[in-house]
Formats: sequence, C-alpha cells, structure tokens
Amino acid sequence: MAEKIKEQNHLSQSIPIVFVHKGDSWYLPYVLRQALAVNHNTHVTLISNATHNSDIDGVEVCLIDNLQTELVQAFYQHYQHISTNSQDYEIFCWLRWFYLLAYMESKGISQAFYLDSDVLIFTSPERILSLYPEIENSCAFLIPQQSHASYYWCAGGHISYWTQETLRQFCQFTIDTFRKQDLLNMYHQKWNWHMQHQVAGGICDMTTLYLFSQDYSHCVINLLAIKREGSFDMNFNSCSNFLDDEYVMQHNHKKIIFQNNQLLGITKDQSLIPFHNLHFQGWIKKFIPNYYQGQFFREKRKHYFDRIIYTLQVPVKTKLKPAFVRMKLFLKNLFN
Repeated sequence: MAEKIKEQNHLSQSIPIVFVHKGDSWYLPYVLRQALAVNHNTHVTLISNATHNSDIDGVEVCLIDNLQTELVQAFYQHYQHISTNSQDYEIFCWLRWFYLLAYMESKGISQAFYLDSDVLIFTSPERILSLYPEIENSCAFLIPQQSHASYYWCAGGHISYWTQETLRQFCQFTIDTFRKQDLLNMYHQKWNWHMQHQVAGGICDMTTLYLFSQDYSHCVINLLAIKREGSFDMNFNSCSNFLDDEYVMQHNHKKIIFQNNQLLGITKDQSLIPFHNLHFQGWIKKFIPNYYQGQFFREKRKHYFDRIIYTLQVPVKTKLKPAFVRMKLFLKNLFN
C-alpha cells in the first residue's frame, strides 16, 4: 500500500517540459502555451539565445550562454560536417542535447521531457509516464520501423523522455561517433549511400539517435512502436509513422478529426487513433494555430505578421528547395 501511494505521489509531480530554440519564431508562443496547458501551467522551460517569451507565466527562459560546458567544447572539437544541410543548422540540432543535459545538471533535474519547438503536446508528461512506466529509468523517443540495410537510420527525438544519466550517455556517444573510427565509418557508409543515390540529407542527430538505440537497446524505449491510449506523431506531413503508409492523408498532411475533445488520426484500416502530440515539421508549421488547444492569448503584432509572411513563402520554398538540393548534390559529386 505504501509503495502504491509513493508511486502515485511520484506521478502527481510535474515533470519538466524543455524546449531548445534560437530566436523568436512566430509559432513559439503556441507550443509553449500548449505545453503549459498539459503540465499544470508550470515547469515549462525554454533554452534559448533570446528572452522574448519570458513574459509568459509559467515559462522559465534559460540562456544558452549559461550552458557552455566541457562536453560542448569536446563536441565542437571532434565534429565533422557530413550533410547537404547547412553546418550551423546541423550543429545546433546536436548541441540542443548538450544544452538540455547542462540545464538538467545545473538544476538537479533527474528526468525531463524534451519537445522540439514545432511540437504540440496533448497528453501530460505524468500521463505518458503512467502509460509507459518502463521508460522511467531509461530514455524514450520515436523510431520508425526500418531495415538497417536501407541506410534510412532515423529516430526522432522531437518528443522524448530522458533521465540525466541516459542523456549523459547519449551526449558522450555523440562525441564518440566522431572520435572513434568504427563509429565514424558508419557515418561515412551512410553518406556514401546518399551521394551514390543523390538523396538529400546525410548525417544528423537523428542518425545518432538511431545508432544509439542500436548500441544501447537495453535503455532505449521506442514510443512509436507501442500504442497506449493513442499514438505519437513522427511527422504531421507524412502518412508514415511507425509503419510506412500508415495513416490517411488530407491536403498533404495526416487527416485529423476532432471527437470527444481528442484529435484523432485515421489509419488505412479506418481505425481512429488519438495523438499524444503533433509534429509540424517544415512548411506544415503554418497549421500550428489550427490545432492549438491552450488558453486564448492575444498574438503579438510582430508574430501575426511573421505568420502571414511565413504562410505566403511556403509554396515558393517547397518548390525551390528540392531543386537547390539536387544542384548541391550534383556539384559535390562533380568535385569529389
């Protein structure tokens, strides 16, 4: 009985939700306020280089400059850029994990949920932990079903759970992938596949998360493989999730219906599946306000105009970017 009460008390405590984001994007207040709505209006942290959202009640802003550690410097020392994406972009995607670790260490936080700044969360961290109790002393993120021989090698940390210990292991593993030749060779194998098939991308933190899940399978839980009171969303603009071609699409994103205060996706066999989150990666960010379920707030004028401009730019960007990527790959092959 005492153990049951102890467990209930543990689950009743708010687990921090942490975002890492540079700048002041128009959609950031939506995801922060949505996180507050599911987390008792408290324990939401934004790690950033800007303080623009420090006026939101319940949001703590922690500056990146205060989180520069020896592990961060070690990462910079060993990093190699192996991607068609910009170096600054890829480096920051890896560094967010180091900043999250530094924040948890500085605050004495033993466990936290991390969310990308384009993720709306609809299930509280306490509820997720009660649904997936096996994650408590491990880490958990999203790993689509894939063959190792495919060189897809992708895992999503955009909604993920970390203990301080497992995150420290992941950060050290990240450095090792650039420092140890056997791990670095795996990066180059994947990169060679991209070059041979002229496929954009390359090596990113999602590659490292995938390899970490292979080497540390004893402490990595795949939230995408198990549906409990719903599913996690890998990418709102894709019909795939854990499986390829898993969900019905509408207007180039997963079809969603609203029923009994839940957002439901529709699988190809017509099952209705509640989503614990939606991930608005890329151009689909323009839909974030449509699915926001937090308290009403008056959008800042700057954010309102930024959102309009972003929405107008989307058609141009989605058409031109693939052409630029193909040109970049062609030139890399030409001069290698």
